[in-house]
Amino acid sequence: DDKLDELFLSQPPRTGKSTLMIFAMTWKMGKDSEASNLYSAYSDKITNKFYDGCLEVITDNVTYRWHEIFYQFGYGKPLTDGKDLTINIGRLKHYPSVTARSVHGTLNGACDATGWIISDDLVSGIDEAINKDRLVSLWQIVDNNLVTRGKGKTKFIWEGTRWANGDPIGLRLEVLDREENKHIRRKVINIPALNENEESNFDYDYGVGFTTEYCLSRRASFEYNQDIASWNAQYQGEPIEREGTVFESGDMNYYNGELPSDDMHVRTFMAGDPAFGGGGGNPSPPPLLYVCVKGVLSPCW
Repeated sequence: DDKLDELFLSQPPRTGKSTLMIFAMTWKMGKDSEASNLYSAYSDKITNKFYDGCLEVITDNVTYRWHEIFYQFGYGKPLTDGKDLTINIGRLKHYPSVTARSVHGTLNGACDATGWIISDDLVSGIDEAINKDRLVSLWQIVDNNLVTRGKGKTKFIWEGTRWANGDPIGLRLEVLDREENKHIRRKVINIPALNENEESNFDYDYGVGFTTEYCLSRRASFEYNQDIASWNAQYQGEPIEREGTVFESGDMNYYNGELPSDDMHVRTFMAGDPAFGGGGGNPSPPPLLYVCVKGVLSPCW
């Protein structure tokens, strides 16, 4: 309906994001067969899967019945190129109805989009997500090679699991916040694994999806691994900046159930880092450390 220029959709892994993109793209090709569209993901395996999924929807007349909706194209098979992962609807075109191409593949000069550009999980996994240099390199590829494939009124769909503030979704949102891009209409949809009532948002019918018990179990596993940041990012769509953490969980000692002996000079301590707004020229005070020395509790800065 031309109400948006860019859509950002975040959901947990394996909740049907890519399948939704397949249905959306096959609908788009049927509605506007002359438009050229581009789908990109982090690997060739993902783009191959998307290509096969689109062909399945278009050609399986028993399960999906695409040709009954877009009857003007008859029941013949679409023009395809399995090597280049392209599909043409209606007629053979210089820029196909859809091209599926890895973000690390050949995009410049080989792909063009006047309809939609869909980016689907551009971050390969946790190894890339926690490596700032790799994220910077990825963003340069996305901004220089993928974004530039759109022209005119091309629509962008940024879809994927959030990994870090510096992932492509986060950086694209930062770019759109600049004054020069205020005219670009955008919307962010984030559907977390658990809602505010600690219930699963993806407990689908017919025995598929993920139950509340499953989500809680997954969260418990992240808590056990002392990596709740990954849970919040991947499953709740709330990434945080990992770099610069003062205390890494693996470097800390934990209470073993036994109090220190009486001959210890320093028995207990507590550190607090209160924030009192911090704005308007009134910075927060430095962390306050309470030290208990021989039973006397005294604060020190």
